Amino acid sequence: MGKQNNIFKMELLVLSVLNQNTCYGYEITTTIKQLSSGIFDDIKEGTLYPILYNLVENKYVESYNKIVNNRVRVYYKLTDEGQAYFENQANIFLENIEIIQEIVKRGLSRNE
Repeated sequence: MGKQNNIFKMELLVLSVLNQNTCYGYEITTTIKQLSSGIFDDIKEGTLYPILYNLVENKYVESYNKIVNNRVRVYYKLTDEGQAYFENQANIFLENIEIIQEIVKRGLSRNE
């Protein structure tokens, strides 16, 4: 369950980045690293690309090629279905965070 939970969190981060901008893979990882102040600085291609491929397969993300400096870059863009999926998953995540905070607060208040 732990590994699956981490993939869910990483998927949510990828969707969050793509909800803001169309990006290529390296750009997604650097954005996540910057926005997380280094907490997610160990994100690797072996983690990112399976997530992206799954999102493309489920039609939440579209990909297209663009030549930049004589090199082909694959860009990823959130679809309308992907935006709805992201909003749903983000709301579920935020609700879970609220519940976890309540439980932790109760645990802390016991020590007072």
